[in-house]
Amino acid sequence: MNESIIESFPESEVLTDVKSEQVRIIFASTPTSLFTILLSSFILSAVLWEVIEPATIITWFCLTNLLSAIRLFLYYQFRKLPFESLVSDIWQQRAITTSIASGITWGAGGILLFSEQSMVHQVFLAFMIGGICAGAITTLSAITAAVRGFVLVALIPIIIKFNLVESAISLEMTILSILFMVMILVL
Repeated sequence: MNESIIESFPESEVLTDVKSEQVRIIFASTPTSLFTILLSSFILSAVLWEVIEPATIITWFCLTNLLSAIRLFLYYQFRKLPFESLVSDIWQQRAITTSIASGITWGAGGILLFSEQSMVHQVFLAFMIGGICAGAITTLSAITAAVRGFVLVALIPIIIKFNLVESAISLEMTILSILFMVMILVL
């Protein structure tokens, strides 16, 4: 009997329903994700305040959280959709695009907020970006393109910075950052 039920649904309808659920999963995690971004960006800004030009920190913080405000607006627009309806492809594209844009802001932080003079602050920045990426794995995992896009654009800039800076552990930080990125993308 179950086979006849499955056979009665065209494959395209099943795939569309699965895509709808994937988008719903990502949008359901938006409030928690945005709160985490706000808190993390505030803590990172406070820690780096003495070693990075305040105007740079303020600009990065404002851009990161402006994007979060846009994502919050989209979240509320998404919630207006009837729950039973199929979600159009445009919502999947919005989820992917805003996820990658968020990754770009964190990747920009890996460049703009990188203190050439303080190894402790470099490691703290890498820890924060790595933590944000780990969180993205849980909140974006329903759509592979969203999570991979976020992780790649968030981590590659700090990997490049570690590779370019000359410090006692820059090579090791480069290698470990690459391993971390590969590991979270593969698993």
